[in-house]
Amino acid sequence: MISRSSTEFFLNLRSTDALLPSSVNVPSSGKTLCNGKSPGNITKDSYLYDLLKTDKMMVNSIHHQAIKEPGENFSLQAVSADGIIESIKVKDRKFILGVQWYLEYNFKQNKYSQLLFKAFIDNCL
Repeated sequence: MISRSSTEFFLNLRSTDALLPSSVNVPSSGKTLCNGKSPGNITKDSYLYDLLKTDKMMVNSIHHQAIKEPGENFSLQAVSADGIIESIKVKDRKFILGVQWYLEYNFKQNKYSQLLFKAFIDNCL
């Protein structure tokens, strides 16, 4: 059964006004989430920062759409140096975390991907 709050949550996610259009030039292929020279980074007061213990990492952003503005039930977790929102989290839930990059592409070599997969599994058990 889907509760009213669950329905509102999914409607918020599905709103086309919440996405940058496909025609926007969304950068791709291995860009730096934060290079220390620009404002884009993992938000220091966030679940993602607490989990990864870093404010910068490489991401493989291969996408044609991006979040323009998170809904009111979401907290911003990470923004790339070029301003693309890379991660959000539902505020009042323990582990509903969204990332814009592909963890599975390099999880064997990337400790941050491994930490995110481990957190997902731990929160499912």
